[in-house]
Amino acid sequence: MVVDEFEHLTHPDILAGLAHWLRHQPPWLTLTLASRSRPALGLASLRLRGEIEEIDLHALAFDSEEAQTLCAEQLSFPPTRVSLERALRRSGGWVMALSWLVERTTTRAGFDALVDRLSGAHPDFVAWFDELLSAALPLEERELMLQLGVLERFSPELMARLLEGGAPDPAVGSL
Repeated sequence: MVVDEFEHLTHPDILAGLAHWLRHQPPWLTLTLASRSRPALGLASLRLRGEIEEIDLHALAFDSEEAQTLCAEQLSFPPTRVSLERALRRSGGWVMALSWLVERTTTRAGFDALVDRLSGAHPDFVAWFDELLSAALPLEERELMLQLGVLERFSPELMARLLEGGAPDPAVGSL
């Protein structure tokens, strides 16, 4: 069974039922959850027993071959192997950053210059990503994302402390 966009399931009864089902899952059925965040379903025990397989950010990052394919399909010139490896190191293989790089380059020298600028802290990169978020999210959700952006994963306790002790915004439920 596959449940895509699991992050949108927020009703407590559904989550409790699914957590119970996971603890008593029939051996003949495999459940696949696709989510942008780690579901709060008590998965730690499944991880410890080796009964769960996860695909995390590292597995989603592009490797050299995938980055080379992206460049071959999108650029009229192949970047040098050294430049491409540097781009992968600087971006962590993050597909969005590599796409940004490919979209904005027209020459090998331009590719190398953009690789030098490629950094999550670079003002242009941050502004570009902010433009993407601005187009996709309402203002309240963008502000919340900025507040919670320092967290690798969410938990009610961490969010409450980060939000200065206040109750988490209803928008947190949609995250």
